[in-house]
Amino acid sequence: MPDHPVQPVTPVVIPANPLTSTVAPSGQAAATPAPTPVVTPTQETTPLASSISATPLATAQPATSGVGHNTAAPTEAPVSKSGMTKGAKYAIIGILTLVFAVITIVFLSVKSDRNESAQVNEVLAQAKELNDAGKLQDGIELDLQQLKGVLNRTTSAQETDNRSLLLKTLAYTRAKGSYDVNDVILNHVIKTRTRPSIRTDIFKSVMTRRQAVANIAPLLEFAKTTKENDSAAAAIEAARASAIGQLADDYINDFLILINDTDSATVRGAAERAAADLISQSEAKESFVNPIHGTFESALEDSSKFAMLRLLGATGGDKAAQTVGEILKSKDTNSVNAALAALGKWSDDSQFDTLVDFIETTENSKLRTKAFDATYAFLRRDRKRDSEDLADMWKAFAGTATTQKEKLQVIHGMANQKHEWAISVLEFFIEDQDDKVIDKAERAKEIVERRLRELGGE
Repeated sequence: MPDHPVQPVTPVVIPANPLTSTVAPSGQAAATPAPTPVVTPTQETTPLASSISATPLATAQPATSGVGHNTAAPTEAPVSKSGMTKGAKYAIIGILTLVFAVITIVFLSVKSDRNESAQVNEVLAQAKELNDAGKLQDGIELDLQQLKGVLNRTTSAQETDNRSLLLKTLAYTRAKGSYDVNDVILNHVIKTRTRPSIRTDIFKSVMTRRQAVANIAPLLEFAKTTKENDSAAAAIEAARASAIGQLADDYINDFLILINDTDSATVRGAAERAAADLISQSEAKESFVNPIHGTFESALEDSSKFAMLRLLGATGGDKAAQTVGEILKSKDTNSVNAALAALGKWSDDSQFDTLVDFIETTENSKLRTKAFDATYAFLRRDRKRDSEDLADMWKAFAGTATTQKEKLQVIHGMANQKHEWAISVLEFFIEDQDDKVIDKAERAKEIVERRLRELGGE
């Protein structure tokens, strides 16, 4: 019996809702789909049905097969063609505006830098011409913009070739227009970010020459707050230079604070020198005894105490003498050294005998040397003294010399004298047993005698 021909399999179309569609057997028309049950709020549903109902389902299409059945082509939602949103447009406009602003700023900045550089080069050419002619110290007039340009160049780490000339220019700048040169320089140097070494150079080379009382306060304030010790010390030296010869007694406490508060020996030394100079030039030296003595007693660090002790020598007075005298009896050699230094800088000659007595009585060779050097420095201080009083002091001092070094030191001091009594002191050493001492004393005697002849005698 012949085989029946194989019937082509009609493609099965999977309905949208597999739960409600029925696929007809091959070669038969598809059965009419069963109606989808409507779920009411009170009707129970299986978990699967529940999960499906939570998502809207597309309407199920019955499967079709066979020839003559037209299947409707699925339609797609038309794509909406819309332009750029307003927000996006504004964002792009904003970005472009920002880019343009940045480019403009950079362009103007570069242009400004070029203009400033050209201006500073012109100033330097003028300054060099004046310096070569030896006239720069007479002053160079700069307007505010020129001065700012010179300051920017000076504090730039890239500038290396003309720094010396820049510093001289700043030191001798005079204002062209109504502005304060010192104020502009100080504000820039104190506030700008630059290398500490550059700041230090400006304080040393510029501000020590631009002396004005108004400079003292900002310089000391910088010294109190900065962590740059070398710059602080240079600022103090500049303040000291501005205070010399001026009524600056009000600033003594600032120097004392710096001495007491700093951990830097460099800063402390600069502040001590400045305080000593201010006290020495003051007409009311003893008025500083109480604040200095109070700081001496309250200081926690020996370095501060010793500095205050040395400053008591500049003030002088009975209270200072009593304090120093008590320290000389101490077994603390560092304290005694500070007391001897104070005696070597005493404000008058009232403590000279104290020094001589210490030299003659101490059993400590190092302290004796310290006392001898302090006495020598004291006698050589530029001070108005009666000739006879000075002779008595030098003769008493010469009598304490025992070693060759000490004797040569006295001889050297005599060689610089212009008084007849110096010859008698030198003749004393000519009788010494040391040949070197004798030779130096004879040469010094010849120098003094020649000087007296030139001066016409005393």
